[in-house]
Amino acid sequence: MGNGTKSSELDSLEEGPISLDGAFDGQAQTLVELEDELGSVPGAEIADSEQYESGMVVGADRVGASDLPETYPISFETPQLLRLDVQLPSNQVTSVYVGWPDQIADETPLFRLLEAIGVGVNSFADILGEEVPLRVEGVHYVADIEYPSASPFEFEQTVEQLSVDVSVDTSKMWFHLTVAGVAMWMAMIASMPIDLLVPDGLQGLLVLSGWLLLPIGIYFDSKQVDAVSDWSPTRWAYFLPTLVPFFCIPTSIIYLIKRREATIAPGYDIGRLDRLIERAKALFD
Repeated sequence: MGNGTKSSELDSLEEGPISLDGAFDGQAQTLVELEDELGSVPGAEIADSEQYESGMVVGADRVGASDLPETYPISFETPQLLRLDVQLPSNQVTSVYVGWPDQIADETPLFRLLEAIGVGVNSFADILGEEVPLRVEGVHYVADIEYPSASPFEFEQTVEQLSVDVSVDTSKMWFHLTVAGVAMWMAMIASMPIDLLVPDGLQGLLVLSGWLLLPIGIYFDSKQVDAVSDWSPTRWAYFLPTLVPFFCIPTSIIYLIKRREATIAPGYDIGRLDRLIERAKALFD
């Protein structure tokens, strides 16, 4: 009985070597998964020798924002993302994410990416096989394009990124007219308690001048500000109240304060309120 059992075991060994391919394949898959997890740990930055400036698109998919890796260095406000599977020169495949926009515009990252690789929106399928510009941030590759860093209601853009409308007049004249109009209205109101000492003709001149200069100044100055700064004032919201006596002063002051907080593009001087105040103080010192 015992000899029969040993004989059957020997027979099974003589049939051929035991295959370990399945075991090795399973272990290799586990090691690859562990490598991916370890690579996403902070501090495991990609070495300089392994960094590439471009990669070829081998796949794409639209995914939810929840699928974005927690360690991905760029955040997106869109609920959906475009995931591009990019093959690096080392044959390694990495994933690059771009926000999927609600509408296509020049400032959307997807439009900028397509423009960078020469693919039109209406021929998006042609992106397959195209080279995508890349850069390394931390442990991830990202598309090497300009990403907006703020929502429309929260501007954090650098002044170098401002898009300037060069067709708009950018002189200081309209700003000075706006300030002069505010000054005349305030002078007229200040003269009311002492109207007996101020000739009626002078009061009338102040009212007429302020009523004309202020709306004209604010209308054209807001157009300038919109063209060369990060603030886009609603022109009519400031222009119309300046046509109404007494409403014009608080409206103009709010406008000038918000204008002072705007970031002006380099190389443009359309006048600044704080600089004007400093000059006025210097006259009385």
